[in-house]
Amino acid sequence: MAMKQTSRFALAALACASLLLGCYVEPGPGPGPAPPPPPPPQQTEVVEAPPPPPPPESEPAPPPPPGPDYGWVAGYQRWNGHGYAWERGHYEHRPHAGARWNGAHWEERGRAHVWVEGRWE
Repeated sequence: MAMKQTSRFALAALACASLLLGCYVEPGPGPGPAPPPPPPPQQTEVVEAPPPPPPPESEPAPPPPPGPDYGWVAGYQRWNGHGYAWERGHYEHRPHAGARWNGAHWEERGRAHVWVEGRWE
């Protein structure tokens, strides 16, 4: 009788051990990859010197910002490859504290002129 009880105990212990050893949990994914960097500013290359932009249109004073992390992007004449079109001023969320808006502009590169879209720096 003692042998039967020992066998049952051994079987029960083996069953419990196999259950415990068989329960393997895969670790979940880590924090994940870092977000991709912002895309480079769009550029339009023009071989001839572009015409100067028309004067800025008048805009009313900007309303209060929607939050402390927003900065005002003033309206400007945007080059679309064929001519200028007015882009109205608006608020944008700053990518980091102290970010400064660098407005759209023409850059001379060699014998070409490149239109560089505005961006946060």
